[in-house]
Amino acid sequence: MKNLILLKTALLLLALTLISSCDKSKDEPSQPKPSKEFYIQATIDNKSTILETDNTGANGMGMGTGYNSSGNGEGEEYMTQFGGIYNITETNEIEIRLVTKIMQRTEENSDIWKATMYSLFKPQTYIYGRDSQDGDTIDEESYKNGIVISYIDNDGAEWRSDYGSADQTGSIFKITSVVKNTDPTTYPTMRQVITGEFSCKLYNKAGKSKNIEDGKFNIKILNHSDFRIDE
Repeated sequence: MKNLILLKTALLLLALTLISSCDKSKDEPSQPKPSKEFYIQATIDNKSTILETDNTGANGMGMGTGYNSSGNGEGEEYMTQFGGIYNITETNEIEIRLVTKIMQRTEENSDIWKATMYSLFKPQTYIYGRDSQDGDTIDEESYKNGIVISYIDNDGAEWRSDYGSADQTGSIFKITSVVKNTDPTTYPTMRQVITGEFSCKLYNKAGKSKNIEDGKFNIKILNHSDFRIDE
């Protein structure tokens, strides 16, 4: 009899555990699977968001990539490389930026400079950084090596990981794969495709925040290995 009671108790506990797990899974938002090759998807404030494109501009969505560079007058420059999924309406967009402080390129240091460019994107975990919010300000307070996530919501408001307090405690950004883009029709400097995952906090200029979780991406990114010293 004692063994029978223990068996019934164990079965009851197992049933309660299964019910609790099912209820929890119902509360968690499920992400749709991307239907196109290039995408950025995430859960933003508990709402699943997916931006995707085949890079033809279908449905008003397309991909962009590029870089900004600002010298600090000390033989160094702050390089911001970016890639993202953009909307013709300039709303509902996500951009990923990598901010890096490097030596300025010269004829004398060309090989070293290019080697640095080769090493920027690789499978590893990155910290979050800061990109200048004032194009006329070039100092250590305006730039910080690392990743910056930018999101334009449906109302056209910008949210960024480096706005507000820029607190990214517990946030992650990881590149899991870097491959050569073999598409012959691709613009020459869009020759790398990066895949990875991320989660972070986004802020607007008023200091309000959003949580972005379970982020995944597969996008083209600027490849400086295609640059020439005489460009």
